Amino acid sequence: MSVYARLLRELRCVAVLALALVPLVVMVVALIPALCVLPFFRNGTTRLLRVVDRLTVWLREALRGARDAR
Repeated sequence: MSVYARLLRELRCVAVLALALVPLVVMVVALIPALCVLPFFRNGTTRLLRVVDRLTVWLREALRGARDAR
């Protein structure tokens, strides 16, 4: 495989990961107030844990997508 083909493949992986992480970063920044306030509401801790679990799944899938793009 040529050097240019390998470089393009690596750049594609980086691009896929960057595009997948942009919405994740926006969500985390938007959730900062909720992370501070939700634990004080009734059932807030369980809702907060569900949100964090969903974000973890999203990040795992983004990383898996970048790995599969290789």
